[in-house]
Amino acid sequence: MLPQGNNILWIGTFGGGLNKYDKRTQQFDVFRSDPLNQSTISDDRVISLFLDSIGDLWAGTYGGGLNKFDIKNNIFQRFGQSKGFDTQVIYGILEDDYKNLWMSSDNGIIKYNLKSQDVTAYNLNDGLQSMEFSGGAYFKNKKGEMFFGGIAGLNYFYPDSVRNNTHIPPIVISEFKIFNETVNGEFNRIEVNYDQNFFTIEFAALDYTDPPNNQYAYYMEGLENDWNFVNASLRKAFYTNLEPGTYIFRAKGSNSDGVWNQEGVALTVVILPPFWKTWWFILASILLIGGIVSFLISMKVKHLLAIEKLKVRLAADLHDNVGAGLTEISILSELASNEVKVYSQHAAEKINAISNTARHLVDSMSDIVWFVNPKRDSLHDLIIRLKDSYSDLLSEIGVSFKT
Repeated sequence: MLPQGNNILWIGTFGGGLNKYDKRTQQFDVFRSDPLNQSTISDDRVISLFLDSIGDLWAGTYGGGLNKFDIKNNIFQRFGQSKGFDTQVIYGILEDDYKNLWMSSDNGIIKYNLKSQDVTAYNLNDGLQSMEFSGGAYFKNKKGEMFFGGIAGLNYFYPDSVRNNTHIPPIVISEFKIFNETVNGEFNRIEVNYDQNFFTIEFAALDYTDPPNNQYAYYMEGLENDWNFVNASLRKAFYTNLEPGTYIFRAKGSNSDGVWNQEGVALTVVILPPFWKTWWFILASILLIGGIVSFLISMKVKHLLAIEKLKVRLAADLHDNVGAGLTEISILSELASNEVKVYSQHAAEKINAISNTARHLVDSMSDIVWFVNPKRDSLHDLIIRLKDSYSDLLSEIGVSFKT
């Protein structure tokens, strides 16, 4: 239980979540975990409570790690591995005079700065009795000395006497693997074929004070939007089936006392596209298709022109052959008509009819040849043709045709 002022009492339960009791109204508010809502407490087993100097309530859970509770808005913020907390159990929480929270856990002691939000983890190499501590076994005396009890004894210290590692560690890409095969060389840029885009990137913080407690974060710019926080045992990233394009892999890290190299390291990764997706292949394909279409159109035009030429030649041949025959018939008919006029008027009329029909057929053949000849496709030629065809007909009704 943790009192807040004279009227509020906070109660942590093992399975019933966080409870708030208001003495004035004698009412309980219960805050339970909801796996589908990240704004709720991370676990219903609350084993430690602490109200910091800023006014925020902190709740340590058994299985869900650390939570900060916004009392005004009734919203929880979870502190897991993504924020540098490599633990699921927070046994005790204390605050020093420098706005640092000190917490005992199932994975050593953790220091969290309320202002900078830096996280520092302490382990056996720092003199801890054990990595596992005990519930309820924590205390701060009037001098500021802190005590944390564990399964193998007691740790006590003055927070300002704990020496910090201030070294900012360089971050390097230690290995690049494609299908688990190492790519040799030092690089800040690498190109990968589209069918080789299953690769692993390993990185390291070059601080050897306590390497297992170095912390890391990474993300692939162009694919991810947020940092992935990992501990020293998981300092590698796996990627597969990336789309062709240019990506920038970024990694940063800290030493064992939580001093981060925020600049980190960057590696440009280029996933090369298959040849059929390259700009030159697409351009060549467009040019090739355009050439084929142009060739087909040209062949079609040539074919149509050949047919047109054939039609003109056939019409001309037809006109020459049939026209010559019909002209001959017309001439012979006129000669025969002149000869038979003396003997038979009726026969002369028949022969004249044959002659007129032959002349009409000659004119019709001439029209056909004229219409199929593309060289005649002009208004001037059309007017001349109309004059030749209809001047005789119009003259019979007293209409003259002039051009």
